[in-house]
Amino acid sequence: MSKIYFDYASTSPVDEGVLNTYVNIEQKMYQNQQSSVDINNLLDQGKEKILDNLKVKDYEVIFTSGGTEANNLAILGKFKNQENKKHFITTTYEHHSVLETFLELERLGHEVSYVKPQKDGTILKKDVINLINDNTALISIMAHNNEIGTANNINDIFKEVKEIKNSILTMSDFVQALGKYEISLDYVDLATFSAHKVYGLKGIGMLIKKKNIVMEQIIYGSKTSIRPGTMSVGAMITFVKVFLEANNECLNRQKEIIKIQDYFLSLLCNEIELNVKGLGVLSLSLKIEALAQTIVEYLDEKDIIISTKSSCAQKLNKPSHVLESIGLSKEKIDRTIRVSFSNKTKRDDVKYLAKVLNEAINIF
Repeated sequence: MSKIYFDYASTSPVDEGVLNTYVNIEQKMYQNQQSSVDINNLLDQGKEKILDNLKVKDYEVIFTSGGTEANNLAILGKFKNQENKKHFITTTYEHHSVLETFLELERLGHEVSYVKPQKDGTILKKDVINLINDNTALISIMAHNNEIGTANNINDIFKEVKEIKNSILTMSDFVQALGKYEISLDYVDLATFSAHKVYGLKGIGMLIKKKNIVMEQIIYGSKTSIRPGTMSVGAMITFVKVFLEANNECLNRQKEIIKIQDYFLSLLCNEIELNVKGLGVLSLSLKIEALAQTIVEYLDEKDIIISTKSSCAQKLNKPSHVLESIGLSKEKIDRTIRVSFSNKTKRDDVKYLAKVLNEAINIF
């Protein structure tokens, strides 16, 4: 029996059509992109399709090795070598690739303010606005959280930021939002994405930024590009494919995800508590003595894959900073599992997951 997958917040399986396209391109277009007019034209066309899909002008697409590099480039590419020390605002439950990058800016002498989410997992606009000062240069707020599945009204927050001080740059990590909501960059200057969350390849992401934002390299090599290095043409072109499909089909995908996760919740026993109501990601606390990791391992024996928190946090062997941010006690965090869904998740698989999870509650 193959494993039944409920960890889509970590990654997704590669779509077969994406894989076939990738192989076809890599076999036929194997030149270094920097020395091929045809490849550069193809990539430029792909970038234009993304920008047209987002209905934006005066933006540019920079392909990266993933969401982590895109977040690093967005922040450090603009501010790493800034001589005048600046003030930044972000949230306490961002992805580690954002939080660690701001910690680097703090080490360089800059000031960073952190906004805590509410218990429902959302960021209040007033909490962001109240932190703005004359030296604020960048505000970064994730669009959709990867551990609890809650969304922030990015454009509503950033609209007021721009009204207060238009020169403040606004940034959002859209890695988890792509395919769940229609992406809008109305008041967003810097946006980051990753392909592997939406049936694309691992190792490819992108930063979309306003053209007038001048950046420096954070990876050194050729001086001809803000992002030097030889990248996979197949990976970049297939990212265009999955991006367009995810953004165009987001409302249908959203409906399917809501339907399947509501069905799942209806099957759970009273000893399993929903921490917050998210989309695509459910954070569940178990009212039993057993630790969450024990339940995860038990489910794995039953051919079910879930997790306790994000993959990055898992490696740190520390309590989830996301769950701490929304006020969960250490005891509750230790008994929290993360179940994440896709629009392709099957009803029978969800039924099996609920059955085994309810059984585990009685066993432990």
